Amino acid sequence: DAANGTWFERVAVAATRMHERHRWNTNLSDGTPAWLSLGLVRVANISVAMELAEHLARMHGDRMRVACYHARVLMLQRWYLEKALDELLTRKDGDAANQRIAHHPLIEAEMNRQASKDLAFIVVATPVEEIGRDHDFDWAVIEPTSTQSIIQCAGRVNRHRRVTILQPNVAVLQLNKRAWDGEPRVFVKPGLQSNDAGVSWPHDVGELLDWQNFQHIDARLRFGTAHKFAMADDREIRHATDVYLDRLTGADRVGNLWMSETTYLETPLRAKDQGHDVWRLVIDEWDARCYERRERTALGFEWVDRTASVKTINAIDIGGWLMPPMLGLFQEAWRCGLEPNRFLEVQVPSREIKNPMVLLTHDKSFGFRV
Repeated sequence: DAANGTWFERVAVAATRMHERHRWNTNLSDGTPAWLSLGLVRVANISVAMELAEHLARMHGDRMRVACYHARVLMLQRWYLEKALDELLTRKDGDAANQRIAHHPLIEAEMNRQASKDLAFIVVATPVEEIGRDHDFDWAVIEPTSTQSIIQCAGRVNRHRRVTILQPNVAVLQLNKRAWDGEPRVFVKPGLQSNDAGVSWPHDVGELLDWQNFQHIDARLRFGTAHKFAMADDREIRHATDVYLDRLTGADRVGNLWMSETTYLETPLRAKDQGHDVWRLVIDEWDARCYERRERTALGFEWVDRTASVKTINAIDIGGWLMPPMLGLFQEAWRCGLEPNRFLEVQVPSREIKNPMVLLTHDKSFGFRV
């Protein structure tokens, strides 16, 4: 819609600027000169990631190829996506990396598809990219949620090559999507902002960071004293943990029973289960497809056909980059010795069957929506 499009278009402008700064030239296999870059756009949550990926692909498909990396895709699709990203973004071979990337089938096929040989290959990702992925992008655009997330994301830029950079290669958006939409609580996914902290966070990164003394993104952003953003992160962490630390140290005599059930229920080692449904795609030998949801019945948990409640769409005609048709995925899985039908499940947030008309939307280019 128009309101969302405005914020999305600001991201597109930032991505275009980064591409123009950090694209590199090479020759394709047939000798054709080409310019390209590999960029990361990091957003806080899946729904925004999918909407942004669709906007970039639909409005800027003549100069951008877009993949959407998040957890709400079929396991087989995530396996393929991560395998492809690991191949493209492991750039420890120094000067040979760019030529290897340019000749990779996933790059060259897109270059040959387009009249323009100047393309930005963009991965729109949630925080799944920040943790445990050893990837090296040319540039990044970051939706801010916390100082630690900015640092983690920046660590995926120029990670292996460590080439000399003459212009900024990381952009931090002035406002995240929630702030742009006017929501009162902004830094919540995955930030720590809470309803009862008793303080008001600024939402403008222009105020949160000390730009006069901010030339590089490193640990000083989080642990230094110059940035309001880091101070706010500290304040929220203290607010979230003080009551439990007081119990552990004995400072809270009334709540000294820190081994009580309450402490363990309120401070789990893993996030509390918010409730998820498990869906699977079933494909038979005639390529007929249905969607089943795992549901509790009188006989226990069973797979129930809910195909009539699933809406399938193709966000863009050419499909998302790194999201091939199912037949191509099956062929790649078989080539790698996998039985693809075992990996056609996805977890999505639970939704009550009050309106069974549409329980799930499967965007074949970018994932699943509830």
